[in-house]
Parts: sequence; structure tokens; C-alpha cells
Amino acid sequence: MISPVRKISKTEFKEIENYVEIKENAGLKVYWPLRDNPHQETDNIGIEIVLHNLNAMQNSAIIHFWYNKKSTGSFADLQCAILLKKKIILVNREIVEKTPEKSYENVLLYLHRLTAEF
Repeated sequence: MISPVRKISKTEFKEIENYVEIKENAGLKVYWPLRDNPHQETDNIGIEIVLHNLNAMQNSAIIHFWYNKKSTGSFADLQCAILLKKKIILVNREIVEKTPEKSYENVLLYLHRLTAEF
């Protein structure tokens, strides 16, 4: 899963936590960076976090993406997922709006649509 870590409200945290719990109760193995990346508290640069998340994505068939415009780390992870040619499910699709110009929102909507069509 790709989701915000630093710029996350208590409400958003709870919503993501509930989503993860539902998926795990359904028998899916979920990697949640906020919970599962051991470098969150020790990596002052961010590269170890990205590399650990990349490793988890390599072992995943589908990446679930929780959109938060303020989460710049999520977009680094999204770029990794794109390079790995992973299918992307946009979890909170209802808050993402298409923009008239090039944007991460448009990329996410496109990738989500590709996965939904699969």
C-alpha cells in the first residue's frame, strides 16, 4: 500500500487503518509503510524509506494507493510503482478530481482506470 505517513490527520489515519484491517481480514497480506517500514523513525533523508517501500512493492501484484495531495513521499512511491509496472487501485477515488493540465491526479486516475479494466 502507498499512503501518507507524515502529513496525515487522525481521521485519515483511522480510515486507512480500517481499510488495511478489512483487507487483512479478507486474507490479503498488506504492507502499510506507516506500520511496516522500520526506517520511518530513523531515516532522516528518506532514501532508506523509499528503498524499503520499493522492495515491498516488488513483491506485490497490486498496489493500493491512498491519495493525499500533501504527501510528497507517496508520490515518490508512486513513481516506483509505475516503473515496476504495477497495477494501481486508487482507494479513495472519490476525492481525486481530474485536472485540465498534467498532474499526479490525472496519472492516478489513468492507472486506476487501467487496473479496473483488467
